[in-house]
Amino acid sequence: MNYFNGSTLEAMSQLDEFDVAYCKKLAKHFENLGISQEMGSKAIHDLAAQDAVPVFISKACLPSLHFPSLFKKAKKSEALECDLQGVMN
Repeated sequence: MNYFNGSTLEAMSQLDEFDVAYCKKLAKHFENLGISQEMGSKAIHDLAAQDAVPVFISKACLPSLHFPSLFKKAKKSEALECDLQGVMN
């Protein structure tokens, strides 16, 4: 069964391949949640028609890639000092 109606498919044709993939995944989520085909297709049509598909950057989920100095690994001796200070206080 095709989840998208004609107007939704037309609106999606203006999107790039990543946005189309997002819309397809969103449709699958809507199906799994029991959202009707009509309501889900309308919601996706609105996103596509307004070019409002959210931007997802996978690396944004990993702050250590963007701010490596904040996430430097401690040397074993530094970690031991921290542990001993916690025990002594």
